[in-house]
Amino acid sequence: MDDSFQKTGSGGDAKLHDEFHGTWEWKVDNFTTTTDKRYSHKFEIGTYIWQILMFPRGRKERSPDLAVYLDASEAQLTPLHMNPKAVFTFTLPG
Repeated sequence: MDDSFQKTGSGGDAKLHDEFHGTWEWKVDNFTTTTDKRYSHKFEIGTYIWQILMFPRGRKERSPDLAVYLDASEAQLTPLHMNPKAVFTFTLPG
């Protein structure tokens, strides 16, 4: 797997109205033959560590659907009022 990360803005994260913006790209080798769930490498955007969890054949057995989740595993260690809230876009090149 090849993970690459690119922050938007100049000199790091662009902070606008207490929001952090960034992009991150995950290239999954042999995607069409992958059947097991996969985790991306961890990456940082804002002040949180993120990770992508992917089920190439969905969460249910023999599902034809792709399931993708954005996980902030360290969020369980932070107070509730400080838990991250995220909006993300998932794009498959075609």
